[in-house]
Amino acid sequence: MVRPNAFTSSSTLLVALTLACTLGGVACASPDHEAKSDESNLTSCGDGPAVTGEIEAKYVAIGGCDSDLGAPVHEVRPTPDGRGQFAAFTNGSIYWRADLGAHVVGGYIAALWESFKWEAGPLGYPLNDETLTPDGGRFNIFEGGSVYWSMATGAHEVRGAIRDEWAARGWETGPLGYPATGELEVPGGIRSDFQHGSITWSRESHGLTVVINGDNVPSLTTPQH
Repeated sequence: MVRPNAFTSSSTLLVALTLACTLGGVACASPDHEAKSDESNLTSCGDGPAVTGEIEAKYVAIGGCDSDLGAPVHEVRPTPDGRGQFAAFTNGSIYWRADLGAHVVGGYIAALWESFKWEAGPLGYPLNDETLTPDGGRFNIFEGGSVYWSMATGAHEVRGAIRDEWAARGWETGPLGYPATGELEVPGGIRSDFQHGSITWSRESHGLTVVINGDNVPSLTTPQH
């Protein structure tokens, strides 16, 4: 099952941002600006900073100043690795790289990504916009894994072989449910906990131990010994 690389709808992002505001800790504002675009292909909101290029195109496509991202906080800037660009907005960011395109990251997913040092960290650049799951959660796919959020669990990363096993079991709609933790260092390996179980990766064997509702079950993605 491959996740669609579709960008989030205006209503989806609004719900995510509203939840972030309601649950606390995320600064939210509702600027009432009119978009201004001049002959140099710059888009700004009122007298604020302007965005340009592919980031501007994405911003305009999702509604510009009237979108749930709000107004630009600063102009388009290069990323520290020199490979991409980004712009921050009132309620999120847009990141762009030539081979990946421009994508929106916001809310609690953006906060977790920030804790991993943005695109410079192990998650890398975003590969899609924040997307709604079938049951009302949200996710972003990154180069180095995925971040999933739900009201019940919060935002957590899933990476590598653990992510592959979780995907083989149906992602959040499967028997494990949403991730309940990020990666945890445990003796001999790494474990991720889910709503209904856990997946542990062994450094020695590179095998997986899968527990669902208290029962050990065979891995779907690694050879059994």
